[in-house]
Amino acid sequence: MLARAVTEALRRAPLLALAASLGLLACSGCAGSDERELSPEDYLGILRQLGSYDRTVVQEAVRQIMRHPRSPTVAALQTTLREGRWDLRVKVQIARILAIWPDPQTGQIDRTGLRELIEGLRSPESDLREVACALLPLFGPEVVPHVADVLASGQKANRYAACEVLGTILRDTQDRGAGEALRDRIMKEEDREVRMLLVINLAGWTNREAIGGFINALTDPDEGCREYAWLEIKKRADPPVEFDWRGSVARRSDAVQKLRSWWSKTTNRE
Repeated sequence: MLARAVTEALRRAPLLALAASLGLLACSGCAGSDERELSPEDYLGILRQLGSYDRTVVQEAVRQIMRHPRSPTVAALQTTLREGRWDLRVKVQIARILAIWPDPQTGQIDRTGLRELIEGLRSPESDLREVACALLPLFGPEVVPHVADVLASGQKANRYAACEVLGTILRDTQDRGAGEALRDRIMKEEDREVRMLLVINLAGWTNREAIGGFINALTDPDEGCREYAWLEIKKRADPPVEFDWRGSVARRSDAVQKLRSWWSKTTNRE
């Protein structure tokens, strides 16, 4: 009922009328609660506060919204996202509320704001990436293709955040898609810091297929990355040759060639 009423309000009325429909309808059946004291202007103000750059203001707005009865408030927030009249900052915070306010009966997370969280992961604004990075793992493997696309196409900060999301999902679920996305990016990634993060997060994949990614990382220009990758290989297998991550380029290249040949034969046998 509330969602339909909000949709009608959007079609027929300006923004303040929408705020009235959201605020007043959310209060129906909630006698004695704080919601009845909110005027339409107050409710609209709370939504606007979600777009603030002040974290304290945003946190207070989130708390105020979540004092409302869950069912009608969630329906109103879902409708607000679908209508798309707010900027990304507000939409990401609405998606945040929906994600952290699960159904008390089923425990299920509301997925309405998933697209907005992906947009937040792509955002140039660090606080939006932070929210997306923290919440996207809650959705599990279903977000992996979208996050992998950010890893492949975003700016450095976006790729860094995407790597963190995939790493968290990988550690939590051992999802093959997450592991493959991290592994396959190692040789393509241009930034040293992101490459190191790829290797670190790939270490959360217990599948032996991760070894192929670690062998590729042995060619990295960064000594720390090579060392980390070699130690991971040694933990997971018994390679037939030694690798000196501090050795000359020629010696490292020769060892990597032998390791690739060994790993190819090993995987073919398996």
